Amino acid sequence: MGPGLPAGLLSGRAIHQQLAKIFSRAGRSNDFRQLGSRLTIVATNLDTGEAAPFGQPGFDHVPISLAVQASAALPGLFPPVEIDDQYYVDGALKKTMHASVALDKGVDLMLCINPLVPFDATPADAAATNLTARRGNLDPDERMPRVVDGGLPAVMSQTFRSLIHSRLVLGMKHYEHSYPNSDILHRA
Repeated sequence: MGPGLPAGLLSGRAIHQQLAKIFSRAGRSNDFRQLGSRLTIVATNLDTGEAAPFGQPGFDHVPISLAVQASAALPGLFPPVEIDDQYYVDGALKKTMHASVALDKGVDLMLCINPLVPFDATPADAAATNLTARRGNLDPDERMPRVVDGGLPAVMSQTFRSLIHSRLVLGMKHYEHSYPNSDILHRA
């Protein structure tokens, strides 16, 4: 039954088309080789599990819009993206953040922002109140929604965000020790 199921719930084609349109406007480029600065977008080769650094030599012929689509192809949600007869998915499968791609090139200052942090569904005053009692005493329309109330998509999103966040924290410690001459600032 597995091969009969779709490779993703959403279509990623619209992402590529929209980005290609935006990157092709006057003064912009959808071609890594035409950029004034180096840009690397990492995706994971689905068949090998290896990271693909789109924008670097050997991978710089791929349109930026297609590299972005591949890097954002979260398995189960978006289908893998075919590039040069290979299929690519989200770069986070290999590593949460591929900072070494830039650090190996001698970057001395790196700013890292991770927007995929676990959602905190507790009310702001939860520290001063017993959250369980508070949820039980409120009118159902006033209660802070819990992650589980969002069903499987919300639970899976929270799980994914928590896994990504914990991997990022560990990875940042590794980068700080492996690249002592680089300043790495991160915010999650």
